[in-house]
Amino acid sequence: MPKLTSPYLALDLGDRFIGLAFSEAGIFVSELQTIDRQGKSDDQIFRQIAEIIQKLEIKTLVVGLPISGNGSENDRCTQIRNFIFLLDAHIGASLPIIFFPEDYSSIDANLLPKPKLNQKQKTSSHSQAAKIILERFLESGS
Repeated sequence: MPKLTSPYLALDLGDRFIGLAFSEAGIFVSELQTIDRQGKSDDQIFRQIAEIIQKLEIKTLVVGLPISGNGSENDRCTQIRNFIFLLDAHIGASLPIIFFPEDYSSIDANLLPKPKLNQKQKTSSHSQAAKIILERFLESGS
């Protein structure tokens, strides 16, 4: 396994939204944004994520996987892995990609208070879920 280094970008992939969170030094995690997938092709989304990776000089990608209660992967996990495989091929950056169990991060994010957002801050429970995934990953020492 390649050495994992910061900065990190976490993705919480949903059917409609993709939440993103960021950690520059692997200590503090912040919500970045939420991408609305509606009306966009995968190529458009790949370009948007690739721009973020380049701008923030991301070195490691952490992707939440909704592992089933019995610990097995399900159809949604397969869809996420396929999307990330295509993203990786599109960006061609050969970043280390870590698939990390979500452990109900979306449910936990929905329990958090929602900040008032302006038009420039497109964060939501999806970016909060990505933040939770990245925090848990960093705490695990993986």
